[in-house]
Amino acid sequence: MPSENKIWNCPTCGREFRLKPGGEPPDGPCPDCEKRFTLTRRKTVEEDPERKTALIEQSEREEARLSDAAAAVLLTTGPNLPGFEILEVLEVVTAECVTGTTGWADLAAAMTRLFSGRSGKLQKVLREMRDACLVELKKEAASIGGNAVIAVDLDYHELTGKNDLLMLVATGTAVRASRAS
Repeated sequence: MPSENKIWNCPTCGREFRLKPGGEPPDGPCPDCEKRFTLTRRKTVEEDPERKTALIEQSEREEARLSDAAAAVLLTTGPNLPGFEILEVLEVVTAECVTGTTGWADLAAAMTRLFSGRSGKLQKVLREMRDACLVELKKEAASIGGNAVIAVDLDYHELTGKNDLLMLVATGTAVRASRAS
């Protein structure tokens, strides 16, 4: 059915066409190859296993490339990067991480406070959140061509309600920088 897929292809040149507002495919000659044709519906990703595999592989390659680029991104809480010259300020980047808290974790933290100790479990969760959030912040910067993030700020927020959640938001300014001469 035409309404199931909004993209059609010219069988001669491969040009993509969108459905008309009424849900019908366009008709008439293709503007690129000028051949009159009957449109054939392009298979969805679910209907085309080869296309699905290719898209998954492409996504995995892009994620690996972005992870490699992110590993080289520098972070600082300061307004500049010592030993580097900022060549271009790109934009503000953010990353968010959210985790659920359970009554048991709250009880363990309260008991730890009561006895003047530290909650190793809670500290581990906070450290993992921070690490994950900073990796995401680096990826955001790398995805727009940055090699550093300055003025990094970490803000923790408790979201209470039916399910208690802890959210960490990391923000900073992505820049392109080079070693100072």
